[in-house]
Amino acid sequence: MKRRILVVLFLGCLALPAAGTASFGIKVSYFMPSEQVFKDIYGSGPMFGGEFGFSLSDRVGLWADGQYYSGTGKLTYTKEETKLTLVPIGAGVRVDLLTKGAARPYVGAGVRCYIYKETNVIGTAEANGVGFVGLVGVNLRLAKGIILDLRAAYSSCSLTPADFKINVGGIELGGGLAVEF
Repeated sequence: MKRRILVVLFLGCLALPAAGTASFGIKVSYFMPSEQVFKDIYGSGPMFGGEFGFSLSDRVGLWADGQYYSGTGKLTYTKEETKLTLVPIGAGVRVDLLTKGAARPYVGAGVRCYIYKETNVIGTAEANGVGFVGLVGVNLRLAKGIILDLRAAYSSCSLTPADFKINVGGIELGGGLAVEF
């Protein structure tokens, strides 16, 4: 299922008209969950991923990304170990606020599919759901074809992996390096 979603997003981006520029990059961000229970058990931590972008015009572009977050914590009552894997896969639209210069600030929004898996002595809880993400950032052109992307994002998605509802989104602060072609 996970691979199929990634393949469909990737092929969809490749099928776009070849009139604009494209970019591919890797990124890392510091993920701070918005749900207090999530924070209490797993805390905050690094999230790793990749992103593909395609410009439709000087200002407007499309993006698709996939990320991976993994955390280990302690159950609230028994204090036994619990492990979490969260894989957000998304796509959306980005608008560049400036079209000239080495620094190009942008805003964007999109949807994300979240794949959630939690494993502990009680059992395994899994859920999938769709949420949204909004982002602001700046692309810094370091050299021809090399971009440093710095961004802040907020995401939200309510899932019910067991007998509880949880928002698996939050704030993401980070950046990445991309190659533009």
